[in-house]
Amino acid sequence: MHVVRTEATIETEDVSLAPVDYDELARRVEDGDTSMVLVSVLPRASFEAGRIPGSVNLPLDEIAERAGEVLPARDQETVVYCASPACSLAEQGVALLRGLGYTRVREYSGGIEEWTERGGRIEHAMIFTPKAAPPPAGRLDRLRRVLARLSPRALFIWATNQPLRVLFGIWLGTSVLFALLYWGMSGLATEAGPIGKDLAGLNTAFWFSLAKAMTWDFGGVSAVGWMRLAVLAETVTGLVLFGSLVSKLLEDQQEEVLDKVYRLTHENRLGRLRTNLHLILSELAEVAGECSNPSVSPRRLRTRIETVAMVFAGEVQAVGDLVRGGPGSGDKAALETLLGCVASGLEELSHLLTCLPSGQARSGSLRRSLRRISQLGADLCATCAVEPPSPVLRGWMDRVQRLCRALCDEPRPGDPAPRFELPGSDGRVHRLADYLGRRPVVLIWFPQVFTGG
Repeated sequence: MHVVRTEATIETEDVSLAPVDYDELARRVEDGDTSMVLVSVLPRASFEAGRIPGSVNLPLDEIAERAGEVLPARDQETVVYCASPACSLAEQGVALLRGLGYTRVREYSGGIEEWTERGGRIEHAMIFTPKAAPPPAGRLDRLRRVLARLSPRALFIWATNQPLRVLFGIWLGTSVLFALLYWGMSGLATEAGPIGKDLAGLNTAFWFSLAKAMTWDFGGVSAVGWMRLAVLAETVTGLVLFGSLVSKLLEDQQEEVLDKVYRLTHENRLGRLRTNLHLILSELAEVAGECSNPSVSPRRLRTRIETVAMVFAGEVQAVGDLVRGGPGSGDKAALETLLGCVASGLEELSHLLTCLPSGQARSGSLRRSLRRISQLGADLCATCAVEPPSPVLRGWMDRVQRLCRALCDEPRPGDPAPRFELPGSDGRVHRLADYLGRRPVVLIWFPQVFTGG
């Protein structure tokens, strides 16, 4: 038995099960309609980032376990949505809820993307964690806090947060103030005696203060009496400020070096991705040429397709990391080029899958690679990007997502049907193995409730 494709004609459709459009949903949300419940099947992080007003969160992988808790009334009208029209999570959520017995489940296929583009309001879920009130501080605690603010470490942290010009001005101004203090109070002396209060004495006091601010000695000049405490205070203050100046200069140089390293790394990464994708496209084109060559053995053809699919999956993941906010995500032109290469590769890979020998099952390696590419494409959505993408970039992302979904490892026309056993409408359990080699088997099911089959 092989899978064949048929088109079902839907004869009737219950209005309560029809998809919801933006106009109807916006009107009912603004009117505060409580007869329906809005369900977002996105992961919790995406739900907290933005949601349609009044929505509840029921991630797709939690529907089977938590549907009864979140949606206790199975006959209440339920509208399911996800990120965008290209997102398949809402469709899967509708099918799961209907399978659990919910009778009035509808889908809003536009998702957050259409809702935002057409001016719908967005709510943000905020999670607050209550904190216990701290005990009242005693006198000893208050004294410790004051000393901590006045410590050299606190001064150093404050100084390193100041701009370079401001920090240099503070350091120079501190030296001038202490110089005036030494000169005015006659606190300095040489071997010949105290320095005078003339211009020569002021000049000596200034250079002495500047030297102490850098923890140096200045000739035979020294402080006398209690002025030694002022010299000690200036030495500590100058050491902190001067150390902050040096740290600031080194930090600026370090940022410049890191910026250059980042740019070189980013350019190398983009260059590697472009080169790898072009090599993959060349390999796909060469394999496509071998498909029409009868002298090429099917085994060699299958091996080359498996290898290129495995390598291609790794490059699709690297491109997806860039789109989701990794290093280099701000280079829109480069991302458009990479996504264009990925789209071309996906189209060529889809064509190559039809070159596999008819009736021969795909290998486990090829199935895993295709499943991985399909999952990476499902995770690639314009609303999940860190920065809003441009219209051109959004178009490429949607195209890549559709192509990845088309590669999903599901039974296709011409593939051997999987062994199954299902209850029929006659009350009997039918097994495919009972009919193999005896007569053709046609499996018919209803695609939707209240529709013909």
